[in-house]
Amino acid sequence: MSEWRVNLSLSTLLTITGGGLLLVLLWQLRWLVVVLMVAIVIASTLSPLIRQAERSKIPRWLAVLCVYLGVLGVLVLFGLIVGPTVAQQIERLVRKLPSYLDVLESLAQDVIVRLGLSDPSVLDQIGDFFDIQGLISWGFRTSQELVVRSYGLTRGIVGGFLSLLLALLLSGYMLAGSEKLIDGVVELFPQPWEERLRSLVMPVSQRMGSYIQGRILVSVILGTATSIGLRFLG
Repeated sequence: MSEWRVNLSLSTLLTITGGGLLLVLLWQLRWLVVVLMVAIVIASTLSPLIRQAERSKIPRWLAVLCVYLGVLGVLVLFGLIVGPTVAQQIERLVRKLPSYLDVLESLAQDVIVRLGLSDPSVLDQIGDFFDIQGLISWGFRTSQELVVRSYGLTRGIVGGFLSLLLALLLSGYMLAGSEKLIDGVVELFPQPWEERLRSLVMPVSQRMGSYIQGRILVSVILGTATSIGLRFLG
């Protein structure tokens, strides 16, 4: 009995140690885990489109390529439609910024006078605060300091772009070889769980893909309705 307890304690200790080391490894590779999860979400979103293309007797690799090119075309078209409008609105805001600052300055001075703070130095400080030339020079100084000190920010942006590219490549691989990949994963589990996991993969993928597609559709509808409403309001 004592030997069984010693063996049980040793196995429990080894299990806890192995679990702790696995958690540490996952924490050190957390960016890779995040990329993998993003790839799974992208693959689940595009999986219904791949299955519809396969029903039309299109090879799976060609269906994946066509779907990715179609999604890329939609994103480029969206950028071409929305980009000029956003640039026009930014240009309009920059052009009208001095008049907005003048209005804010007059309102601030009016509030200061009503509060009884008629000290000329206070009014001069308010005028300096809303001075467009001062704001522009402050913006240039801040941007220069940000560029000098933004090594970490630049590395984060480049790393995020590379992570997104890796997620797209992984999702494409998952979609192109999903059957072999699923077979390889479920074979790691013992026999009672192998068939259960295999039977759960397709329903979970379909529901996840349908949910994400529904959220994207709702976002597109809300964005279109908001744009139309704002255009009518001027």
